[in-house]
Amino acid sequence: MEIFFEYRPSTDTCHGHVRRAQGLGLIPAVLSLAMMLAVRTGPGPGLWSALGSVLGLQLVLWGASRLPSVERPGPDRAADAWFPLLLFILQTGFVAITAILIWQTLKELGHETGAGEEAVFYALLASFPLHRLCRSNDPNTVMGPRRQQWEYFFRYLKRGLTAVLASLLLTNLLRDAGGRIGPGGIILAVGLWVGTVLFVLGCLTFFVERALGTGRTGQSSRSVTAPPGGS
Repeated sequence: MEIFFEYRPSTDTCHGHVRRAQGLGLIPAVLSLAMMLAVRTGPGPGLWSALGSVLGLQLVLWGASRLPSVERPGPDRAADAWFPLLLFILQTGFVAITAILIWQTLKELGHETGAGEEAVFYALLASFPLHRLCRSNDPNTVMGPRRQQWEYFFRYLKRGLTAVLASLLLTNLLRDAGGRIGPGGIILAVGLWVGTVLFVLGCLTFFVERALGTGRTGQSSRSVTAPPGGS
């Protein structure tokens, strides 16, 4: 599968993406250090693990980008086969660590999360790189119908999960110290969730419509290009 054509070392855009990835990796590193300094009782194993993971990913990126086949690609372009996927994995790692650090910070500040919120958060976090994989394509080739359907699926999954997670977080803000929603907040919570359900149903409708349309387009194109007397 051809992915992230612009990350290939043989292109002019590769080294710019490497520098941006290195800058992206500074965000979780600085955030981890700031949280370590802010904790009066001393940093826990989670922060040390986050900082160590970021530094490890940075070292992998630095070492891989200094390889001769990447820094000065030869005519065989061997690094084009593996470096784009490696760069994508490192970018995903930096973003995931940053998001998890922010999520854990919200929990430590007193925001109580249940199993539902945790599941939606991590499902949303996983849907972003999966959508990027489906969306990535060689500009010289046309995306196939099956891949286009998966791209639609993760696109609308991200939107639906974002709406659900935002509603869960806002609903928790309406709860009192005992975990209950007062009479004045029930109307707001009901209105919020009605809008969320309608939005999720709209995402589902758009996905089904576009996915079925893509499937019909792929079938019609195969029937047009099929030779006479057979498929």
